[in-house]
Amino acid sequence: MGHTAGMHTESRDAAVLYGTQMPASRIIINSPTTHGAIGFSTDLSPSMTLGCGSWGGNVTSDNVSPRHLMDIKRVAFETKPLNRAVSAKRPIVAPKPATADKRKEITEIVDRFLRKKLLEPVAESGNVEVKPIPVVDASPVKTIIHELRTVSEVKAAAAPVDFVSEDDVRRAVNKGEKIAIHAKTILTPSARDLGEEKDIFVR
Repeated sequence: MGHTAGMHTESRDAAVLYGTQMPASRIIINSPTTHGAIGFSTDLSPSMTLGCGSWGGNVTSDNVSPRHLMDIKRVAFETKPLNRAVSAKRPIVAPKPATADKRKEITEIVDRFLRKKLLEPVAESGNVEVKPIPVVDASPVKTIIHELRTVSEVKAAAAPVDFVSEDDVRRAVNKGEKIAIHAKTILTPSARDLGEEKDIFVR
């Protein structure tokens, strides 16, 4: 349990369902599990050492490869001060995430700026006398702050997939598209590595 499971089917939905229910780290579809698990007939990382994950009591579920033998050193700076004397004049305050009140404040600032620009006549030549128009309370412009996304991101966000292989990622890279995934999406190790490298996934 935890190593590899296989299934032969012509139904992608059946394969995905089988993969979600089997307590195994590798689900090989339409290929011999011996060859598919080691990456010979699939796009899994070539390896003869196969992690079984928590199902088999292992620390990893990956195909163990040279990248697992690399030491990665991280230099981490303190972002949440501990045991530091706080000045009464300049207290250390952790940054707060943007809230609805902050968005409202930004909207009002933009409204005031646009209202001033739209209500002041613009002279196209020096012969035109410019008379300031008093600012009224009601703004003719209402600002709405939107999250900007590319067309591919919007399309991807509307259709999360249940299974992603390395081929799926490469096709998305070639087409300049994104792949929408959710918490239960099955990613092959090679698809996950390539997708994160190319920033393909939209959650």
